[in-house]
Amino acid sequence: MEQTFIVAENDTAKALGSGLLPVLSTPRLVAMVENTCLTSISDQLAKGDTTVGVKMNLDHLKATKVGEEVVIKSQLEKMGKTSFTFTFEAFSKDELIAKGVHLRVRVAAKSFMEKLN
Repeated sequence: MEQTFIVAENDTAKALGSGLLPVLSTPRLVAMVENTCLTSISDQLAKGDTTVGVKMNLDHLKATKVGEEVVIKSQLEKMGKTSFTFTFEAFSKDELIAKGVHLRVRVAAKSFMEKLN
């Protein structure tokens, strides 16, 4: 699966408070990866099910400026009964800016939320 994002001011480390510079923040990069992985398997889930991210191993290798495109490429490597393991790479201007592994687990959305209340 591949998705493209444009880095906005509110995606920066400065805006999110994870740093002081106006560059793509690691927390926002994580969200981009999670969204790409979730989207890639959404058609494989039963009605009422979703997945939640439970583990992220990410190497953020290079800074990305506001206005630049970020392309996230994810690959489903392993699917268990309730788990999905992905590898991913992120690119900007055809340069690798991040790579890693992400684990998501299947949950029934309604009962998941009921447990919180």
